[in-house]
Amino acid sequence: MHASYTGLLLGLAFAIMLDYLLIVVNFQSWLDPFIMISALPAALAGIAWILFIAHTTLSVPALMGTIMCMGVATANSILVVSFATEQMKEASAADLAVVNLSMQATLAVDYFAARTLDAEDKLLKDTVAQYEEALQLNEDRYGGGLASEVEVEKARTILERTRAQWVDVGGARAQ
Repeated sequence: MHASYTGLLLGLAFAIMLDYLLIVVNFQSWLDPFIMISALPAALAGIAWILFIAHTTLSVPALMGTIMCMGVATANSILVVSFATEQMKEASAADLAVVNLSMQATLAVDYFAARTLDAEDKLLKDTVAQYEEALQLNEDRYGGGLASEVEVEKARTILERTRAQWVDVGGARAQ
């Protein structure tokens, strides 16, 4: 009788160790199997509690049931840890996708801002050239007596304001 109990307890210990080593190979991790095997003492406590409540003695059928219960507890903990690992990987992939999308959006906004500044720069450059021609025309008209000095100063002021805007756009574009 003592030999059968010893054999069953030894079989339980070897089963736990073999389960741990097989799970280590399967999950390629030393921590995940340890978490899975840590559920087994709780299962043993539950078995002892149920045996006490049912006034059942520790017998060979009870130990065989204990070994089967340990197998069920191990399978359950494998499922729970696998699910948790998959959820962490999916969350990591989702977080990475969010960061990637955010970076793409930022890049797109910066690209369109740069294109807008380029277009504004070209427009102001063309406008400055037009105002320079208009100033030259007003100066020529003033020299011929066809325009007043106020018109020339007005054209000069408009040209300087436009040049200042052009310089501001160039500074913003450089940033």
